[in-house]
Amino acid sequence: MDYPLSRANALGLYNGKFTNGVPGLRAASVDDADFMNVLVDSLLAVQTASGQTHAESDTGQLVKAILRLIQRQVTLTDNGAAANVYSAVNDIPIVNQTLTTGLEQRLIIAHTNTGASTYAPDGLAAKPIYGMGMLPLQGGELQAGGIATLIYSATANSNSGAWILIGAAGGAPQIPAATQSAQALQYGQALGFAQTYQFPSRAAGVTYYNTTTRPIFVSVTCVTTNDTSGGNVQLIVNGQAVGGVNGSQVTNGQGFGTVAIVPPGASYRLALGGFAILSSWTELRKD
Repeated sequence: MDYPLSRANALGLYNGKFTNGVPGLRAASVDDADFMNVLVDSLLAVQTASGQTHAESDTGQLVKAILRLIQRQVTLTDNGAAANVYSAVNDIPIVNQTLTTGLEQRLIIAHTNTGASTYAPDGLAAKPIYGMGMLPLQGGELQAGGIATLIYSATANSNSGAWILIGAAGGAPQIPAATQSAQALQYGQALGFAQTYQFPSRAAGVTYYNTTTRPIFVSVTCVTTNDTSGGNVQLIVNGQAVGGVNGSQVTNGQGFGTVAIVPPGASYRLALGGFAILSSWTELRKD
């Protein structure tokens, strides 16, 4: 919508706008029926889009319509031709000048992603899609038929720009690494993920430290060397005794053991008593 510039002379516009005129200098602009109808129809279109029935006496309808339309987010249709490549067309096309931080896009995903993905609205250059952990997608974050919400960040991707996936129905969300007790844990931070059972050289009574960034699982096995006096075994984690076990007192060579989870940065050592000797030491870890 704009001023009726194509009929500026006929309507008596001054500098492209309506004027009250100046006595002896110029006449006032003409109230043109066509333009007034266009003006009212434009306002009514906003009310119609909000689902309201026009009411001449209700002067608050336009405000109500604007508030309702703000609540109603536009959901686009992904027209990407294959998985991992996503695009959409906006009613008002996005151009480079309007592609700014905070711009939001919602779209119905056409193909489930299988790895790193990009988004390119309105024919713009494709930009990578990052998860909330600010890393490229890995696969399964975008599910076919689900609605995804993307927000543009001009500083992401080393200031080259990226779309940040803040929500996707049915998809596995990417999250930052947890650093506090109430935060969600990344799969890669969980005990056992990408860790293997290892058999390090360890000795009883020696203090060791978990220098990795994830918990490790320690399992030790001992045997007794006396028929009448057994033994006992205990792991000490950060100075606290964990899972003490007493060995048999009647069978020479009886095997027994204990286990413990050692948090990142924690110390741990094996304490033996009686006639117990270390037989094997196993750790589930990744260095």
